[in-house]
Amino acid sequence: LQPGARFAAHLVQLARAKALAVARRHPRAFVIGADTVLLFGGKVIGKPADAEDAVTILQRLAGHTHRISTAVCVVGPRTPGRRRDVRAGMATARVTFRPLSALAIRRYVRTASPFACAGAYAVQGPGKALIAQIKGDVNTVIGLPMDLVKELLRRAGYPRYTSSCVPTSSSTISFAVRRRINTMRYS
Repeated sequence: LQPGARFAAHLVQLARAKALAVARRHPRAFVIGADTVLLFGGKVIGKPADAEDAVTILQRLAGHTHRISTAVCVVGPRTPGRRRDVRAGMATARVTFRPLSALAIRRYVRTASPFACAGAYAVQGPGKALIAQIKGDVNTVIGLPMDLVKELLRRAGYPRYTSSCVPTSSSTISFAVRRRINTMRYS
């Protein structure tokens, strides 16, 4: 899949599919789905298959700038007489890696957990040492751009349905999202 309009539409469709799959099981909830990809050299870079793949990916990224795009979809709750409100969007950030030695890359792969993330790194924790600069929202790089989430929730009617708790900041939404996820996971 190449970067461009079709790529953006495909990424948004993936986030939408995730959100709608969960929304079917939770008709009275606001549901958020997201998908994140790393683009470098005109190609999508996924999660590494193993330690050697992680080393190869990080060697390619070292000293260069790549793009991270995260698509988000919010599905509003079902209400009598109305269809569910579905809103989606995408945020992009540019990440520049520091030049990295082979030893630094191997040490990172040994001590960090590069296997769960596209590009073999996470900006949180030890991965931040790999990065020289981020242009854009760090939350996009992490995989949940909170400003976009907040806007999509607002457009999907979040304040209408919850008069006692209208999110006023990204941290409020983050807490509400984490609390709801934990509630869903353990109930």
